[in-house]
Amino acid sequence: MRHPGYGKRDIIKSLALFKRLIKDHPRSLWVEQAKTWVGLLQENEKLSHSIEELSRVIEKSKQVDIEIEEKKREKAK
Repeated sequence: MRHPGYGKRDIIKSLALFKRLIKDHPRSLWVEQAKTWVGLLQENEKLSHSIEELSRVIEKSKQVDIEIEEKKREKAK
């Protein structure tokens, strides 16, 4: 995961490492924490994708609103 002294995030690499820990070292004391991190990182990815999609929908909606206002102004002339 991310160490405070290391500013760069690599979620894909983190997921791979946690999954490898779980698979290769099933008796490790760190397995439960790794499982928790895998779940959190996967949920975070899902939420990130949802936010991106919502942002696209909002931008499209704004564009439609602008077009509607322009048509209203054209009709008013």
